[in-house]
Amino acid sequence: MEGIVLEEPGATVVAEVVDWDDSPLGGASVTLLADPAGLKDEARGAWLHHRAFRQRKTTSALGNARFTGVPAGRVIVRFNTSIGVIKERAIAVAGQELGVTLRALR
Repeated sequence: MEGIVLEEPGATVVAEVVDWDDSPLGGASVTLLADPAGLKDEARGAWLHHRAFRQRKTTSALGNARFTGVPAGRVIVRFNTSIGVIKERAIAVAGQELGVTLRALR
């Protein structure tokens, strides 16, 4: 009988979106992009590659959006405001939860 091999779990990324005065921004559209998995080193960082991991969520009334199954490695979490894009870069670790705060500017 063969053993079952479980795939390594992805990371969880929790994005918190707040206004310039730290008030939560509910209803904000947040996008998470992760480096494409399984690509050669020279192709990594191609965030718009068709194999890139992308998810879009809307924040809760508390200003939070939770992304699960995120591949380990570099991620960008961003949201659009009336004055531009706010983004944060981070490193996701498989099986762990990463918190990212995005603060809107005045």
